[in-house]
Amino acid sequence: MNKHAAITIFVVVLWGLLTSQSYGACDYYLYQPLIFEYGKIEGCINKKELDSLLNRKVQIGSSDSDAYEFLSKGDKGDERIRVEDCSQYVEAKAKGFTAFSTFDMSMESFFIRTCTVLVGLKKSSPPKKDYMNIKSYPELDKFPAFLLPVAIQSEANELMSGGRSFRDYVKSGDIKINKSEKSFSIIYRDMDKDFELVAKSDFNHDGYADMLIFTASHSLSGSWRAYEYILISVREEGQKMYDVSTGFDGCRYVKSGYSCSEDYKWNPLK
Repeated sequence: MNKHAAITIFVVVLWGLLTSQSYGACDYYLYQPLIFEYGKIEGCINKKELDSLLNRKVQIGSSDSDAYEFLSKGDKGDERIRVEDCSQYVEAKAKGFTAFSTFDMSMESFFIRTCTVLVGLKKSSPPKKDYMNIKSYPELDKFPAFLLPVAIQSEANELMSGGRSFRDYVKSGDIKINKSEKSFSIIYRDMDKDFELVAKSDFNHDGYADMLIFTASHSLSGSWRAYEYILISVREEGQKMYDVSTGFDGCRYVKSGYSCSEDYKWNPLK
């Protein structure tokens, strides 16, 4: 073995050790970046960093300084409050402030995306069992059809029966899908909905690993839009479809259908 070959092997081995140690010391891994005013956080993140990140100014999609006054309350939304970081946002939401206009909703989406994951990770615990396959995300056959964007009322019973998945709709030609790294978007009739995998942990403390998914929906022909986080999880090997938890409701897959209850919902901001 010559000198240059020996040096090359040493460097490769050293790099492997360093990256291995770095990932081993990582409490969580972000599959999508979190955007702040002075840079972004991506990849490995440690629990001790979360408090400082909660007090860091969130970057929003407007250069207007008043755009941070996107939360208000009152009949006409005339009592407005300015929030710049996640600690302020969580406090304002607890006091009943909300976004009224579509512009305000768009500005709030940056806080929903960033603050929910930070607060969720801070409150999460290491899973005791993990059946979630990050490498194969998205597994379209495991996404229940009731997560399709704004399904029409006449389809509600069929969608909640648990018999159909996103893949069924892809095969039928009812939806179009675009995939990228750890995210995908679907177009269903007039609606577009994105599903971004952001992190994995036991967020709802049931002992099972959850994938934390940020969803953004908007009308292709109008101004309607909505943003939220959902948890998807699997409680046993080979489970046909995901359990789903949102801030409004939660549904667990049982045999050939879903059992839904407020007891299964998840909202770390409350």
